[in-house]
Amino acid sequence: MALRLGNEGWTDAVSARSAGKLAELEALRPGRIFSFPLDVTEQEAVPTTVDRIEQALGQIALALLSAGSYKRDSATRFKGSALADVMELNVVGTGYCMDAAIPRMVARRAGHTAVIASVAGYVGLPGGAFYGAPKRLSTSCVRGSTPNLSGKA
Repeated sequence: MALRLGNEGWTDAVSARSAGKLAELEALRPGRIFSFPLDVTEQEAVPTTVDRIEQALGQIALALLSAGSYKRDSATRFKGSALADVMELNVVGTGYCMDAAIPRMVARRAGHTAVIASVAGYVGLPGGAFYGAPKRLSTSCVRGSTPNLSGKA
């Protein structure tokens, strides 16, 4: 998505836990894609990174959130700790990002947020129960927030 937006003229701030992969992405569109390593499950790090992004590149016009991890699971080998890990990244980490971005946008009366979820959030997929549940929760959170943020509630 960052490459596509970069091709369309957007300046992209990209974040992920892997600084090496971010650097590779940044090298594909010099001057268009800028990397800001971040683990979204670290609550204090998220607003600090948003501050760094806005100081370096200006106000965020579009926060496109795509926190997620998929590891094939099995009901016969259910591990609550594995579900908790996926929830922490896919839901809580996305929430930390929304918490850091949305108040700034509301105060400016400008900006958009979008969250990439998955069809797995609507229909359970074999081997993807742990992935689908948090994606459904993220979808519900975003859809529930939309009327309020768009001024229609």
